[in-house]
Amino acid sequence: MRYNLLPLLFGGPHISGTMVFGGKDFVTKSPKPGSEVFDKLVTELSVQERQDFLSRMRFSQVVDEAPLHEPEASPEDRFDRVSGDLSLLERLMLFLRAVFTGKDRVALVEEFALKRIAKALTTGAREYFNPRAMQLLDGFASKLSALRDAAEIFRTPLREALGSHKKDFVAFLTGFELPVVQEHLLRESDPENHERLVTELSEFDMKRTLDSSLQDTLDEIGESDRQLMYRNIQLLHWLQSLASFGFERLIDRFDGIVGERMCQATTIVPALKELASILHRLSVPPTTRLVSALFLFEARERLSEKEFDLETSLQVGVESARDALAEIRRFNAEIPLNDIIRVVVNDADWVPALKGGGEDWFVLFKQFWTTRVEERVGEFVSVRRRRQLLEAAVKMLNLGELPYLSNYRTSTDGVVIYARHEHSLAFLRGFLEQVFSKD
Repeated sequence: MRYNLLPLLFGGPHISGTMVFGGKDFVTKSPKPGSEVFDKLVTELSVQERQDFLSRMRFSQVVDEAPLHEPEASPEDRFDRVSGDLSLLERLMLFLRAVFTGKDRVALVEEFALKRIAKALTTGAREYFNPRAMQLLDGFASKLSALRDAAEIFRTPLREALGSHKKDFVAFLTGFELPVVQEHLLRESDPENHERLVTELSEFDMKRTLDSSLQDTLDEIGESDRQLMYRNIQLLHWLQSLASFGFERLIDRFDGIVGERMCQATTIVPALKELASILHRLSVPPTTRLVSALFLFEARERLSEKEFDLETSLQVGVESARDALAEIRRFNAEIPLNDIIRVVVNDADWVPALKGGGEDWFVLFKQFWTTRVEERVGEFVSVRRRRQLLEAAVKMLNLGELPYLSNYRTSTDGVVIYARHEHSLAFLRGFLEQVFSKD
């Protein structure tokens, strides 16, 4: 039988893993896989360790899960309320105005509602807005600065989570929230965990088999769990919108010295509407669990550092997030932003636009695990191919094992140090000793 030993001699795909051959372990090297970020988190911190951290944190720092703002009545409900609150005299005046102006009752009620809003702002938001002059005041600018600083707390961790490593974060967060699902996926995506009938398949058939198993696992994720993840990712998207909002576009438009600054509200309507839309959707704060996952993901590069105190780091992160969310809650409670916009645009029915986000979470989640299956199958097949080559080399040389160089070996004690072409050199040595020595 002839053996193609060229890959062994001149190199082939180098993959990470350990092969047991001839009673010895052979460590092979590989480039970093696409799921390296996820692997770092899973390797450095087990599911049980994550749960232990969360259990301890419940007794110290907790995010206040009260709504960030009260729900607002719909335009229809507001119209009905204003219409129902009209006194007999006001109804008579509306009737007379309708007769002499030709306007319908709905338009006249909306005008009346707008006047009520302006009157309420005059008394309840006098530090922030002057309805007569259509001016935003210094108090509004100060509140914007405080809101900007609060949102800044989330900027870096959200950039890490929803940026270039978003697939890894979605996979990590799903495992954080649904650990049983993650354990199942980790097991099913690794060929080593499958029976021999699967591990002896070709690379194509093995991948197809594992892909089918992966799809079955994904299909088993319940609707309530899917909705939980969708809400989590959606909420983080809205937080990111707030953290990246251009607050300076508004603050820089205020003229005058601090304490007396003013801004013509009509000049910044688009920015005000954008901010109102973000705050409108950001009605429910993230849970302590979600905030912990966010800051844990940000700290992933430091998990292997001996001096790094993960628990303290998470405590600080949760505490800063709690204070930031409290500031967002105060802004919403003290600044009637939607009513200010209604007066500025002269539309009592104006409502913030709805913002989406997070709809792609399951697509990203599936892509992550599909890629991982492809990586793991490729690694497994490469290890299998290398093992077969080594077996062929030993059989060709009629040896029990290859004669490795004693002073040139891969070291696995502490830091792994790879010896390049370790197996190739062993084969060449055996070939020289077994073939040329006989000649």
